[in-house]
Amino acid sequence: MSVYLVALSNSAAAPALRSVLAEVETGRDLSAAEVLSLGPLTAIACNVVAPEIRPNRRNLLAHMRLLETAQKVAEVLPVRFGQVFEDADDLAEGIAPRVGAIQSEIARLSGKSEIAVRVSANRDRTIASLAQSHPDLKSLYGTISAKGAAGHFELIELGRKVGQHLKGWRDAAEDHLLDFLRPAADECQVDPPAEDIEILRADFLIPTTGLEAFEAVLSEALLELPHTSSEDVVARIVGPVPACRFVKLEFSQGAAPVLGSAA
Repeated sequence: MSVYLVALSNSAAAPALRSVLAEVETGRDLSAAEVLSLGPLTAIACNVVAPEIRPNRRNLLAHMRLLETAQKVAEVLPVRFGQVFEDADDLAEGIAPRVGAIQSEIARLSGKSEIAVRVSANRDRTIASLAQSHPDLKSLYGTISAKGAAGHFELIELGRKVGQHLKGWRDAAEDHLLDFLRPAADECQVDPPAEDIEILRADFLIPTTGLEAFEAVLSEALLELPHTSSEDVVARIVGPVPACRFVKLEFSQGAAPVLGSAA
């Protein structure tokens, strides 16, 4: 039966992991979690009881529940969703060549968690502030106001210039936030914005007990954002959660893990 790998830990953690994982709900595609002995390592795994593991909300939540529960009692190396081996022997063979690298990763991520940071600004107020500080925008607004419906081409040009200035502002605002936040974290992964008014979309690796300190740095950085006030900014932090994105081991299906970024 196929084996789904959730996480790895050191062998000494096996008793504690067995005590907390037995009752964790895993959904319809996976059996209850098992703690498998792999010599100096321990694997948290499930049998696959469906034709495939669907990347739906139920399975994703089950994966995260197992990781979060395990992290409460042991140092674990999270494995990203979807890693399946042919059977337990295939899993053991795939892990064996990289035991040292895996132990190093477990140690590196010990006491660390991942948080997601999303920062967006109020569109209308930000654009209004930009218009006040850029003469070309003020001039176009005045022309459109005077021409009314006849200012069709000016309206098109205004849209182009607003987009241009908004991008420049957003890029500068992102740099500003990262100047504050990068030193407050161990590692950072930055993603492109999902919309033109989103300032920051990034994940950070921080000490599990360091969320309050990180939030304080973020609050300080938001106070100094140009062309917007902190009241017009929405900042969300999701987490802390197990540091899946910062694991520097990739697991190929049915094969040995390979060193490299998992992001």
